[in-house]
Parts: sequence; C-alpha cells; structure tokens
Amino acid sequence: MAGRIHPADGPRMRAPAAGGAAAKVGFEAERRVYEALAAHLPDGWEAWHGLRLRAGRSGDGEADFVIADPRRGLLVLEVKGGRVTQSGGRWYYAGGRPMRRSPLDQAHGFARNLQEEIDRAAGRDLRIPFAVGVWFPDTEGDALPTNGDLRDRVLLARDLVDPAAALRRIFEAGIVPGNVPRDAGWVEIVTDLWGRDFDPRPDVLARIPWIERARARMNEAQLAVLRGLASNPRVLVTGRAGTGKTTVARAYAMECAWSGKAVLFLCFTDPLARWLDEGFAELRDQGLAVRATTVRRLAHEIASDGAPPPADHEGWMRLLDRALDRASPERVTADAIFVDELQCFAAPDLALLERIAGEERFLWAFWDPHQAFWDPPELPAWLTRGVVRYELPVQRRATPTLEALARAYAAGATGPEPARAAVAEGSLVLRSAAAGTTEAAVGAALRDLEEHGVAPSHVAVLSLVGKEASAVVGRTELAGVPVATADEASARARVVVDTFLRFEGLERPVVVLCEGEHRAARRKYTQRMYMAVTRASAQVVVVAEPSLAERDPILGPLVAETGAVDVQR
Repeated sequence: MAGRIHPADGPRMRAPAAGGAAAKVGFEAERRVYEALAAHLPDGWEAWHGLRLRAGRSGDGEADFVIADPRRGLLVLEVKGGRVTQSGGRWYYAGGRPMRRSPLDQAHGFARNLQEEIDRAAGRDLRIPFAVGVWFPDTEGDALPTNGDLRDRVLLARDLVDPAAALRRIFEAGIVPGNVPRDAGWVEIVTDLWGRDFDPRPDVLARIPWIERARARMNEAQLAVLRGLASNPRVLVTGRAGTGKTTVARAYAMECAWSGKAVLFLCFTDPLARWLDEGFAELRDQGLAVRATTVRRLAHEIASDGAPPPADHEGWMRLLDRALDRASPERVTADAIFVDELQCFAAPDLALLERIAGEERFLWAFWDPHQAFWDPPELPAWLTRGVVRYELPVQRRATPTLEALARAYAAGATGPEPARAAVAEGSLVLRSAAAGTTEAAVGAALRDLEEHGVAPSHVAVLSLVGKEASAVVGRTELAGVPVATADEASARARVVVDTFLRFEGLERPVVVLCEGEHRAARRKYTQRMYMAVTRASAQVVVVAEPSLAERDPILGPLVAETGAVDVQR
C-alpha cells in the first residue's frame, strides 16, 4: 500500500491556458512527478503538491513537492521541466535559457521557512530535520551532477518508474537518523499549512454575540421609521417573525414615556408581559408612568373585586364579561396604549381593548397573523377605521437557513431540503431520544451547549405541547441543569423551559424543541413548528423520538434519508 499524497489546488492540476510553452512544460513535469509519487510513495509517507508559505515582504514561497517520512523528517523537492543542463556552475533550461536561481537554493530556502512555520504552529521548537532535492523528469541520462552539494540529491526521468529507492537515498544522505520527534503530529501540521478542505461556514454558536449586536442595529433602523409615524394616533404595524416587532414597540413605548405620556403596554402572554415590565422598571424608578401587563390581567384589575385570578379558561371568560361591563377610558390611566401579539386576542379581548381605548386615545398595535396559533381575529371596524398601516421590512434576526426552515413550515412545504441546508450551516441539530427519555436527551443537549460556551440565558427549551401535557415544563431542573419558566424571576439568568405558545413574542439565540411526537402536538403540528423555530436566532436543536419522522414533513424525510435521528453537520 502506497503512502498518501495531497494534490495541489484545481488550477495547479489543470494545464495552463496562458503562459506560453515554458508554463506548459512545467505543468507536464509536475504532473508526471505527481503520478509517480502517487503510485510509489512508500508506506507511511505523505507528500504535498504545491505547498505555499508566506515568505515575509518578499512575497509567497512555494515548494513543488514536500515529502514526509515520519521516522526521518522532511524532503523538499524542486521540479524543473524540459531538458536541464549545468555549465560553469550555472543551470540552464532547454534552449540555453539560464535559471535565475539554482533549484537547490530554492528548495533550501523553502525548507528553512517550513521548519520555522511548523515550530510556530506547534508552539515549541521542534526543528524537524529536512533534506532537499531536485527532480528533472524530462532529462534522460545516466550521468548525475558532480557538484558536492548535489550528490544523492538529483532525480532524473528514469526515476519516474519507481522513485522510492532514490527518495530513500536523499533522506539517508541529508538527515542524521534519530533527530525527528517521536510524536508524528508534526505531519498533520504540514497538512494544515498545505491547506485542508476549506469550508467557510461560521460556527453559529460562536457568532451569538455578533447576532445580538446586529439585531440591535437593525432594530434601531426600524425604530427610526416608526418615529416618522409619530403624528398618527392610531397605527397598525404588521411584521413577520424576525422583523423586531416587540423590541421596537417596547423601545418606542419608552420614548413616549420619556416625553411625559402615561404608557400602558398590553400583550397576551404572561412571560412577555413580565419581560416587558421588567424593562420598564428603571423608568418607573425615575418617576415615569409606564407599565406592561396582559389584557386579561388588566381585566382582573378592573373586575376582580379583590379575588385571585381565575384558574381555568371558563373563569377568565366570566371575568372578561364583568370587566366589559365596568371598563371605560377613565378606569385606566394611560395617554398611550401599545398592544403587542394582537393576533392572539380573541373577540372578548378586543372588546375590552375598545372600551379602554375609546375613540381618541393614542393606540399603536403590532401583530403578525401568520403567528396566530388559533384562527387570527377579524379586526373590528373601530380598530381599522382611519388607522395608518405600516409593515416592518424583514430583517435577518435569525441565520438565513433558520429563516428558510421557518418559512417552509409556514408554507406547508414537504421535503428535506430546508432541513438539510440548516444542518449544513450548523443552525439545525437533530438529537435522538428513545421513547420516554425526552428529559434525559434534553439534559444532554443542554450540557453540550454549556460545554460549547453558550450561556444559560441564551437557551430556551420549548415544548410543542401545552403546559398541562408537558413532562418538562414546570421543572426546576433538567438532568442537573437549573431551569425556569419564562415568567419566573430567575428566568433571565437561567435556561427557560416553557411551551411554544407561552414563549410567543420572546426569543433566545438557541432553542431546544421537544415533545413533538406527543399526541397533543398532532393538531396544527407544522404551525407549532413554525412558531417555535422563529423563537431562535442562531440554532434550533430538535430532540425527537423516532416516531417524529412519520409526522414531520420536513425533518422526517431527512431522518429517513440518513437512516438515523441524530443529524448534525
């Protein structure tokens, strides 16, 4: 079995289209040497064709071939095509054109640079022994140069048949045995210097800080547009997932509070209301009037008569009825009302909003009908009459392949292409969970993220089923990792474990999805996936039992194609 040879890049392996006859002769000479080495390189040896190095201010240096015998060291070979001769101490190409620099000097200079580069890459002084040689593959003959420094360092056309013996002679003549490091890791360093496969895909987890900064810049640009609409008392802002609706709504609400207005920010889910209100706390400490709550918590304030919040859906509906009877603009202190997650509001919620907004109160609403899990509401005439509509342009909050994956679920697409692209980018990872082992598999995913340096505050675990059906939501730890629901006070510093619905309006760089194979997730499964995938900006990790492959129209084919549930780049 022959040793291994690493070919030069594409252009070096193709005959030059320009450069004249000399360039074509040089190409053919290197091609013949390459083929000879590929066929006869001794076992355990490695060779690199066209290894380039920086050579300081003088430019780049290059060796035609570098050969490694792990037991001896390195051999740098310079190849010269055509018939080569020597006269009066100078070397000449065919036709009498003199060489600007002797081939042996070229090999010596490169070998010293390579020796230093290996030491630099290793971080210590290895000083790999080296020998140098020249090969004239087009020069026939039996006589070799008589120069003392060229003895046993020259190969001719005859050596193309089987160069192993000649190469061993060069090693033996130029290197004293026993000086090479026992650890052959330096051979891999040479391969790195030569250039392994280059795939410029970023590590999406390492790019989380960059993604966060980029999003802040894009949100500022969106906010600048909203400021231009400030003279309009009623505005309906539409934006798909990733356009920054909640962030810019919150920022503009804060600007309104700074201008002296009393601001009420309404949304639908408790986790989002808590996150928003915590952000307003500093402004309240400075005497500004701004707060956030859910529309149903507001109904409780209006009509509870001191009773605790209802514990079930029916109780909330009865409470809303009482609140509608009592609500009026005067019952709520607010000069300006901001509404987020409008697509989640049912008819009773919209009716309560009408009662407190009245006909003239400043009201800005933000919504995305595509993110409505239930059927999106029909907007009432009082809200749309005279309203200024504005659609936020799409911004890249998430990686491109995550955006494409989310769009595929929203469009009801089938086929593995979006998932395959996301796996290749590193923004999608599939992890296997045997039946009944979801908790352990999620815990293993969290530990892997921790080892990768991802902060707990950058991770959310989202169940694709409701809170009552989930086996993970409500836990205080998963496989030893402290966790919290999205509306707990400790959620900012911990991994959040919650449902995809309760996390609507929030986001984290990494989202771990689970329980998609649960029977409760069958209804509107692709909508659940769309809403959950859009909560991540860098990576989605899907923890799945094998049965998920039969339900998921995008991940399922990929699992079937690879024959495994665990899929990552």
